[in-house]
Formats: sequence, structure tokens, C-alpha cells
Amino acid sequence: MDSFNFDDIQNDDSDDECLHLATELKDHIDELKEVPTEKKKLELIDRAKIMLDKYRGVVWGCAIADAIGLQFEGCDHKRAKMLSDSGIKFPTASEGMIRGVIKGDWTDDTDHMVLLLDSAYFDEKNIMRVDNKLFASKLVSWRYNGFPELGDSSGMGIGSLTAKLTSHHKYTSEPQIVALEVYKTLGGDPNSGKIDAPAPNGALMRIAPLALSEDYLDEVVEHCIVTHYDGRCVFSCIMQCDIIRHIIKYHDISEEHINHFYEEAIGILDLNFKNEVKEYYNLGMNATMHKTDKQGLIETNLFEALEVGQYGNRRDKNGYTLVAFAIMLWGLRAAIAQHSFSSIIKTIISAGGDADTNAAITGAVIGAYVGYNCLPKDWINGTPHKAWLDKKIDNFLNRTK
Repeated sequence: MDSFNFDDIQNDDSDDECLHLATELKDHIDELKEVPTEKKKLELIDRAKIMLDKYRGVVWGCAIADAIGLQFEGCDHKRAKMLSDSGIKFPTASEGMIRGVIKGDWTDDTDHMVLLLDSAYFDEKNIMRVDNKLFASKLVSWRYNGFPELGDSSGMGIGSLTAKLTSHHKYTSEPQIVALEVYKTLGGDPNSGKIDAPAPNGALMRIAPLALSEDYLDEVVEHCIVTHYDGRCVFSCIMQCDIIRHIIKYHDISEEHINHFYEEAIGILDLNFKNEVKEYYNLGMNATMHKTDKQGLIETNLFEALEVGQYGNRRDKNGYTLVAFAIMLWGLRAAIAQHSFSSIIKTIISAGGDADTNAAITGAVIGAYVGYNCLPKDWINGTPHKAWLDKKIDNFLNRTK
């Protein structure tokens, strides 16, 4: 029998969609050098299908969590409780608009993830990379035009940091240099670990697709600092991709794995950042989770501890990357404990604050954990641009060699 060749899989028309991911199984190269049987070939096809399902789950988990979270964005905890007490349902386009966005549509969080997908390519070794100058150009274009094919006239929900970056005349040609300059003007210093420096969640909300790259650690760092130069932003992005990478590769994860990733990733941080990161890590890993209430919400002490939607004695944490990071850890633990995607996301948005982004970041991770096929189909079908996002995902996956 001839030696195994990926072309054998890719020529199987019935499985053509899933098999663009087959070369990602390089970790099993020793197996592939063996003389394959038909059973082995089918096993490889099944693995590729699972990986594809989980990767679609990343993007769609982000999108639907983002979309349902918009109605709670910016709410204080009292307003959020009032809204959640009346029941949380996935909004539909027929209900009109909210903050300039059609109800049921996602926000800038998912838009920026799509910009990353559109800027990605696979090199000669079939390793996923991001053209960061292309991403910067697309980000500028998105700010002023949105996605015109969806009826946008401009990007909605742009943050102050992104506004500063995309207004800079050199941003498209030197994005990382400009990002560092802007970070310094806002009080940041990458060599001092100043905890008062800005560390928003804008990189964490889009970075998840990079978990597919075999060189993801370097790619994550290089892409994060295109917009967010702070070490806490880089750390939280590395952690998210560590987790998603493990889930896609091994189809499971445990708290022991998360602890291992934390111990490795925290080594990149200045001492001042380490202390603060440890605080938020412990909040996410130790917060309680109990049975769901009549609204399907999980009882937890997490959001009170984080002061989400409260603006208490801590400095304003709305949009802070470590708040989203802690919520992401708690959400993954809840999924491991077999709470449903919908219950976890509804619980997160019911706290208010930066509800859509906190939900989107967690949704990407849980989407990987449960897979696309286990996400709530009524939520997915309730989005007004499902076919468009499916095509974006397909176009990205079809770039694999």
C-alpha cells in the first residue's frame, strides 16, 4: 500500500469541507508515517471534523454571546437586574435597533474578530499567520465604513484607544510602533508595569482564532501589540489561546490544565502586574457557582467581587481586560461543570457593565469547549447576517493548504 497522503483525504468530496483542517494534525505525524488502513483514514477524518466543529464554535460562540449581551451593555447592576428579572431572550431584528445596531446583530467585538480572520494567511509550512499591517488597514477602513455589504455606514462601538490608533497617520504602516507611542501617552510604560496604565479588553475580544496557529504564542503577542501594548492584555490573550488550543487539540480541558497555562504565562509579566493578575485569576478560579434560578441564571459571587456594573472603590473596571479574563475563567469552569452555554452567557450579561464584550470573550472559549453543533441554534439563526459570517469562516478555513 502507498504511504499516507493528505491528498487522499482532500479528494474525498463528501468530506471536503472539514478536511482543510487535516494538515493541522501534524502532532500525529508518527501515526501518519505508518501504513494507513481505511479505519485510520476515517479516524483522521473524524478528528478533522471535530476540530472544524470546535473552531466554528469559537467564532459563533463569540458572535451570539456578543449579540445577546448588547442589551445589557453599560447597565449598572440595578438596571441589569431589572432587565434580567423580566427574562432574557435572544433579540430579533424585528424588534428594531439598540445603540445603532439591529437587535440580534453582533457588535464591534465580533467585527474585529472577522477583521483578524480576513487578515490571516497560511505560510509555506501551513502555519496560520496574521498580516498585522493588513489588519491595521482593515481596522481603519472598518472605523470609517464598517462592513458596507451589511448596510454599515461606519464601525459602531469604537473604543477610545482604537480611536486614537486609527486616527494616527502612521498607524497602517507602523501599527506596533504607533500602538506603543499611544500607550505611553496614556501613561503606560512596558518596562515599569504601571498598574494605572490602560489595559482594555479590545485585543482579548478578537484574538481567539489565533489558537489555530502552530506558532500561536508568537503570533498572539505580535498581534496583540498592534493595538494593546500592556502586559496584562498580552497575558490574557495568551491564556485564552492556550485554553482554546488545548480544547481544539485534545477535545477537553481541566482546571489543572488551566493552572499549568497560568504558571507558564505569568512569567512574561512585571512583578506589579503579577500581583494584580494573580488577584483576578484567583477570583475567576475560585468564584462560586450554584444551581440556576427560575430565570436560568447561575448563582455566583463573582460579579459582586469584580464590582461589575457597580463602579465601587476599585478604579473603573468597565472594559478592563482582567475583569473579562476572570469572567472567562469562571465561564469555562461552569461549562466543565456542565452548565449550559445559554445559562453561562445569560448570567454574565445579567451583571451589566461591559456585558457584550465579557460575554463574547467567554462565548469564544465555551464555543470551542462545546462545539458549534451544541450552541443554541435559535440564537445562531436569530442573527441577521448568518450566511455572511459562515462565508467569512469558510473563506478563512479554505486558505489552508
